[in-house]
Amino acid sequence: MFFRSEKSPLLAAVLILVGLFQLTSGLTYAGAAKREASTVGLLSSVQCGRTCTYAYVFTVNDVKISDDSSTCKTPLTSRGCRKGAPVRVYYDPEDLSTNFLEEFHLAARGRIFFGTWMISCGLLLICLYFILNKFGKNSEDAGDPDQDNGNSDVAGESDVLHVTPQ
Repeated sequence: MFFRSEKSPLLAAVLILVGLFQLTSGLTYAGAAKREASTVGLLSSVQCGRTCTYAYVFTVNDVKISDDSSTCKTPLTSRGCRKGAPVRVYYDPEDLSTNFLEEFHLAARGRIFFGTWMISCGLLLICLYFILNKFGKNSEDAGDPDQDNGNSDVAGESDVLHVTPQ
């Protein structure tokens, strides 16, 4: 069973680490949401494979910034999120490298939820591992109390019972 294997705590550790990363970035975005500003930018390229990547440029205080995003939730025209289309860019005025094509509070909420969910799943997996290994072994080993399970104290002793008349 997977929950008793050594892979279970390893997967739990990965879930917890990824969850902590998501939770930390969500809290960072929640802080940036308090300072959030927005401007209009242009999509410079859109590349889609399994997921889409939206490259965009925008200008703040005569500084031209280019970045990319895996989401485009702020198109400003009916053209949507196509190359050359205008989009609303949200940014942190204190750190212009923190910018999105999504409002910060929405990005924060999604990451905080996902991070909390992953951490919870990791902790649940660890608990299942320890509970099943602690109590599961006792129930598997608890067979016939008179059965020796092949562990004999005397070398070469047979498991066959010999009855002799008296």
